[in-house]
Amino acid sequence: MGQRTTRQTSSRLLSLLTKPRTTLELRKLSHTSPQNVDQQLKRLMRRTIVQRFEIFGEAARYVYVRSDSHSMNSAQTREPKLRPVDATVLSTLQTDVASPVHRIAQIVGRDLSVTTHSVLRLAKLRLVTLTRAGRLRVARITRTGLDHSQYDRAAAKAAPYDARLAIGEESIKALLVINALGRARSREITLVTGLRKYREGGTGTANLIQWLTEKGYVSSTSGRPGSQRYHQLTASGREHAAFFLTRIPFPTPAQVRRRLRRELMHLHERQSAVARERAKKRALVRETGPPAPEGANALHPLKESKNGLSHSPDHGEEETCQRR
Repeated sequence: MGQRTTRQTSSRLLSLLTKPRTTLELRKLSHTSPQNVDQQLKRLMRRTIVQRFEIFGEAARYVYVRSDSHSMNSAQTREPKLRPVDATVLSTLQTDVASPVHRIAQIVGRDLSVTTHSVLRLAKLRLVTLTRAGRLRVARITRTGLDHSQYDRAAAKAAPYDARLAIGEESIKALLVINALGRARSREITLVTGLRKYREGGTGTANLIQWLTEKGYVSSTSGRPGSQRYHQLTASGREHAAFFLTRIPFPTPAQVRRRLRRELMHLHERQSAVARERAKKRALVRETGPPAPEGANALHPLKESKNGLSHSPDHGEEETCQRR
């Protein structure tokens, strides 16, 4: 009975392996347990009736095919069976339009790192192309990806890539703050955006202003020598700011000014508190005198002797003791 069942399972698998299939496909089509399918495949491979090929980027790692009906091309050119997350990512891409990876992550509802790894797997399968535009990674679906059976044309699509979005989120914030204030100093941009003046990775306010100036979006002017420089938008910067305001929710100029006044007031309060604390310390020093130096007392020097601490004699007493 057991041998008959084994022969039936082997015959069923061989009839299905006229084209490359994964173990998951064989289990579903043959209605056989995973353990039985694995055992029969190992036995058939030992007899060289079935061969196995490694695949990349799919839900399964290997595909199996009969030795008398297979070719290497048939195993490699078969339509890949995508993981659910990869199929969802593929379906978010529009025809002949590239989309930033972070926009795809927003549609899919996954972390940016997870979405990036999914796009990399799709790129290995040549279903999408992945390129870098400035600070952004941009994905575009290929003709093979459009023809894939798991591509859903009715699914929600990611926003298309626009070259103006490649300057980065922090740079866009700084650009919109300058646009709202008319002209702004670096300290004001720092207070409104919440960025640091200098930060690792070149994303501090000073680095961003320098980068925006090099790109021709911002120009800087100073009134008198030694005063802080004011930054204002160029014609290109105003054009980009108008585009960003239609795509990104941002406070109105009145709200930006109110926030700046509030942040300046908080900054003044912090600086006043620090100044009061320093004044208290200086007043305490004037009343009690400077703190005593470490070690011996300057007025009453002590020296350590066998009987404990005693006053050290002055120079005249030392001479008298020597004469005696």
